[in-house]
Order: sequence, then C-alpha cells, then structure tokens
Amino acid sequence: AALMDLADLGGNVNDGCHIASMGGTWMVFTFGFAGMKGNGGLLSFSPNLPSHINNLKFPLTYRGSLIEIEIDRKNITYKLLNGKETELLHNSKKIKLTPGKKEISKTLKSIKKH
Repeated sequence: AALMDLADLGGNVNDGCHIASMGGTWMVFTFGFAGMKGNGGLLSFSPNLPSHINNLKFPLTYRGSLIEIEIDRKNITYKLLNGKETELLHNSKKIKLTPGKKEISKTLKSIKKH
C-alpha cells in the first residue's frame, strides 16, 4: 500500500493520490515505529525503529501546537515549532515543551531487532 502512489503501481498517479494508502503509511510510521498513542488524555510516544530504518522525522499538530518528532538509533527529540506549552508522554513519563524550552531529547534505552 505504501508504494501505491510512490511507485505508481496502478499506473494512475496522474489522476490523483490514494488517500487511504497514504493514511495507512502514516499510521505505520507514527503509531507503529514512533509508538504514538493516546494515553490518559495525553499524546504518548514509545519509539521502536526496525533495524533497517535509521531515522524518522515528522511534524504534527497537537492541541493547536506544531510539534516535530525526530527519532534516530539513539535518541528521540521533541520540538515545539509553534504554539503554547504542551505536555506529552515519553515512555509513560510526562515531558513539557514550552516556548522557553522548545526542545527535549531523550535517550532510547534499546532498539529491538525486527
């Protein structure tokens, strides 16, 4: 599904994109690899990159704030790009991004092999 538009598998990409395929791809990366989910009213992350992916970076809007999530083999970095104070969960522990502290990095404990 991820390659439906990227590789033009149906030979019809000129007619428009396949939104369901794009949504499924987004879900694999954000919910799967970044471990994003709702948890007690907060957005939670528990990343687990597969061994063949070295990094992942994506923006999202959460409660009116624009946030960037960047994950590599050793760290995850949360950045407040625009907006107000925002609380998130990293491995079930609260972190707070504020206009004065716009970036928080956390070391990943271990990377599971897939």
